[in-house]
Amino acid sequence: MPQKGVVSWNVMITGLALNGKGQHGVKLFEEMVDKGTNPNNATFVGVLACCAHASLVEKGRGLFASTMSRYLIKLNQKLRMHC
Repeated sequence: MPQKGVVSWNVMITGLALNGKGQHGVKLFEEMVDKGTNPNNATFVGVLACCAHASLVEKGRGLFASTMSRYLIKLNQKLRMHC
């Protein structure tokens, strides 16, 4: 894929979470941010699901904290559910 938008990243991250590859999903999230794509609410639902499925509780907490300060993502019900 020549250029990935946030939707493409979200699909890949969420797909990894749903298929037991949470650690890979977290790495993909970090790659997405490194490449300059800004995450949205759906991205954080996916990456927090990755953390939950991979038992990465501390990583999930850290991502949640950075979400609030760095991206100013507004919490919605779906995001709260994964937290």
